[in-house]
Amino acid sequence: MSSLSLRCTLTGFERIYQVNNPTPLLYNHLSTLINDSSWKWWFTGFSDAESTFYISIRRDNTYKLKWKISLSFAIKLHIRDIGILYFIKKQLGIGIINTSGTFCHYQFRDMQGLGMIIDHFHNYPLISLKSVDFLIFKNVFELIKRGEHLHLMGIQNIVALKANQNRGLSNLLKIAFPNV
Repeated sequence: MSSLSLRCTLTGFERIYQVNNPTPLLYNHLSTLINDSSWKWWFTGFSDAESTFYISIRRDNTYKLKWKISLSFAIKLHIRDIGILYFIKKQLGIGIINTSGTFCHYQFRDMQGLGMIIDHFHNYPLISLKSVDFLIFKNVFELIKRGEHLHLMGIQNIVALKANQNRGLSNLLKIAFPNV
């Protein structure tokens, strides 16, 4: 097998694309394969593999308690798969897509969108260990909705929940909250 054929095999036969950018083809292909009834389960499976439920806790002196807490749902893919992100964005009707180098990111942070995604995964549950990250994310979302992040005890509860997520706490948070 020549190196050209091996390269084309490993990268998806780009040499046969009739256009330089396969994104519209991928987008149209997904639109024909995934109908409204299968979309929700497809999205759950895709998210199980590719999404992140991110809880950000960072020092910010402009806040009364000096800590800013924010949530986001994100999917990061190689730039060649950006069509998938546009498909997801169209289906959900929210979010932004950014590119950075060879990667593209789809994300949203607003409470309404996060509420919608929480409802989705409540009705179409994740099955991998990511389901634990989701449940922690959902608990933090509920704490924020109730305004508990505006009190020291609420921030400590959120830090304790984040400690149980896949990535745990940063060194800064471990030092700032040694009792968690």
